[in-house]
Parts: sequence; structure tokens; C-alpha cells
Amino acid sequence: IIQMNRRARLLAMVVVVAACGGASARSAPPAAAAVANTEVGTFRFAQRVLETSPAVTLEGTVEITRDSVTIDMTPGPCRYDELSSRNTTFRRYQCADVIITVDRVHPATRVGYALTTNVQVPVRTCVRYGTGDAARQCLQYLNSLEDRRVWRTGRLRLSRTTG
Repeated sequence: IIQMNRRARLLAMVVVVAACGGASARSAPPAAAAVANTEVGTFRFAQRVLETSPAVTLEGTVEITRDSVTIDMTPGPCRYDELSSRNTTFRRYQCADVIITVDRVHPATRVGYALTTNVQVPVRTCVRYGTGDAARQCLQYLNSLEDRRVWRTGRLRLSRTTG
């Protein structure tokens, strides 16, 4: 229960998805042991977040060393959130209005994102009522679309760069 509350608080901090920009953030050494050599390197990602309005594509690089992680991403700028990363199994970054989390033990395979966006949902509204069988009934409906704020979360798929 405590973990869900912590996640809910983290997600509540994200607001509207920002457009472009680019910057990087470097984390401090991890609280746990250094990462394995197989996780070390520079990785790229370009991932479209489904069902967002306007369309959002997260693009950038993740550079992983034995004791730190650097993120350069659009939308940006990115900053390492030291306070939110304390006593957790992940490092947390704020890149514009997108939260990026990087696992401390497996940083190349467990990178997540969270953001809020608008989606259009169908709404059916009664515009004319009538009575029948002693009950009030809707005689005519109006169908429309309404914007709603929703969370979009997922995992970034990293590809190792060559060279």
C-alpha cells in the first residue's frame, strides 16, 4: 500500500506534455552496487506514445556508466530528481513534463515513462425529455466528444548505439 501511494504521488506531479527542447541530466552514484558491464554503454530511443493529443514522441539517448546515468531527451530539458530517487530501486528524472524512471540494477532494460495527455472520449447527453409509464425518459440524445486528462505510462525500448 505504501508503494502505491508513493507511485501515485510521483504521477500526480506531472502536468501537461511539453513540446520540444533538449537537455541532459546526470545522476549521482547509485545507492546499490554498480551495474553490470553488459548494461554499460550508450543507448538510443525514439518511441511514439500511443493515444496522445497532440502526438508525443519521446526521443533521446541514455548513457550508462558503472556508477551513473545521463539522459538527453526531447522533450526536455531533463534533470535528475535526487529527492524522489532516495531510498528507491530506481533513479527518477524530470524531462519537461515527462517522468523517466531508470532501474538502478538493470538500467538498460528497465526504463519507464509517465506523462499526462488529453484524449477525446465520446459523451452522450440527453437534450429532450419526455414522460412515459410515469417515468421521465430521454427522447433525444446528442453525441459529442469531450477532452479528458489521462495518464500514459510505458517502457522505453533502448537500442545500443555502435561505435
